[in-house]
Amino acid sequence: MLITKEVEIVLSSINIGHFENLGYVIPRYMNNKNKSVVKRGTTIIVKIEDLLDGSDAMVECLCDYCLRKGKETKYYIKYSNYLTAKNKSLSIGLENVDACEICRKSIKVKETVNKKYGVDKIMDVPYIKEKNASKRRRDIKLIDEEFNKRGYSPRFISYKNTDIPLPFICLKHEDKGIQYVRFLDLLNIVCGCKYCSDELRAKNQTFSHEYAESFYINKNYILLDTYIKHDIPMRYVCESHPCEIQMASLATVIINKHNCKYCHSENSMGSNSWNWKNGITLFRGYFYKVLNNWRKDSMKVNGYKCILTGDKDFHIHHLYSFNKILKETIDILNIDMRNTIGDYTNEEIIKLTNTFLGLHEKYGFGVPISKILHNLYHSATLSYGDDNTKEQFEEFKNRLKSGEFDDFLEENNLTLII
Repeated sequence: MLITKEVEIVLSSINIGHFENLGYVIPRYMNNKNKSVVKRGTTIIVKIEDLLDGSDAMVECLCDYCLRKGKETKYYIKYSNYLTAKNKSLSIGLENVDACEICRKSIKVKETVNKKYGVDKIMDVPYIKEKNASKRRRDIKLIDEEFNKRGYSPRFISYKNTDIPLPFICLKHEDKGIQYVRFLDLLNIVCGCKYCSDELRAKNQTFSHEYAESFYINKNYILLDTYIKHDIPMRYVCESHPCEIQMASLATVIINKHNCKYCHSENSMGSNSWNWKNGITLFRGYFYKVLNNWRKDSMKVNGYKCILTGDKDFHIHHLYSFNKILKETIDILNIDMRNTIGDYTNEEIIKLTNTFLGLHEKYGFGVPISKILHNLYHSATLSYGDDNTKEQFEEFKNRLKSGEFDDFLEENNLTLII
C-alpha cells in the first residue's frame, strides 16, 4: 500500500518542463545575462501521481502481506522501482501487492513464479533448468581440443559439468604425473598446469596492464596504479564507495568475491545499509558518508591526485565548508540537530539527505589534497579551522608557493606541482 501522497524533488533540466506543463510554479531568478534560470538544488513539493516514471524519489509503503498478518511494516523504495514491480504483477494477471524485502523474497517471488509457470521454484521450470545446465555443459570433443591445444593430455573419457575437476598430464611436465583442473578454470586462467604457472612467475612474465585492469573494471573498481605483477598490491577506488582509496593485488581481485571492505560489509549485513548501524551513527558522521558520488566526481575532475603535489594518497577538501552546508541544510528545512541519525524519522532523513546533496551540487566539487597537507591546513598552527572558504584555500596555496612551508615539505618528501 502506497502511503506517500507528496514528495520533495530536486529540479533538473530533465523534469523542469514536465512539472511546468502540469501547472507547478517553478522558482526562477534573473542571472547576469538577464536570463530566467532555475538555481541548482532548487526543490519543490509534487504529488506522487505527477512524478516521472523513472523518478528516483523515495516513497513510503506498507507491506500488504504483513498487514494480512495484523502487522504494520513500513519500507521505502524508489518510485521507479515501485512502478516496475506494480507493472510486472499486472502484466501476468496478479493483483498488485506491495511487499517488504522479507515478504518479497519469501512470498511474492513464489506467487509470481507459480502464476507464470505453474511451479513454486524457478528452477523447476523444465526449459529454464535445462538452459541453466547447458551453460555448464560442453561437448566432450571440444573439451579435449581445449586441453590438447594447451599441451595437456586428457585423462578422462566422460564429462559431467564444468564444476568437476578433470584429470590431465602436462606434456612438458610428464614426470609430475596427473593434475586436475576444472574446465571453467582452464578457460579463465593462463596455465592449468601448476608447474608451467610457477615457471612463468619465476621469469616474471606478467599480464598486460589492460588485461589486469579488466578484472578491476568487472568489479566496478577504478585502478589507479600501473600493473607490474599479480601479487603486488595496487591502489583502486570502488565506484560504489569512492570515499576511500583501497589496495588489492590482481591475485586477490581474481580470487575474492569482494575486495572492497564496504561492499563486503553490505553483502554480510543483507538489507541493512553499511553506514546505518541501527541508528547509532552520529549525525555529522552520517552526512560524511552520503557524499560518495560527490567525492567520486571531485576525484575524477582532478585526475585522482592531489592538485598541490600530485600525491595519490589524499583527502577530498571542501572549498565551501562542510559545516556551513550542514547548517544551511538544517536552516532550510527548519529541523533541529540531534545526536544520532536514529533520532530522525525516515521522511526527515530523506529530506535532509536530498537537500544536503543538492547544496553540494550548488557549491561545486571539492579538491584532492595530500593527507599530510590536509592535516596541516586544518591544524591549530594555521588557524583556518573547519569553516573553509575558497579564499582561505587560495591563501594556503600562495603560502606554499612562497616557500613558507619548504622545510615541512622536505621533511615529508613532498614536492609541489603548482
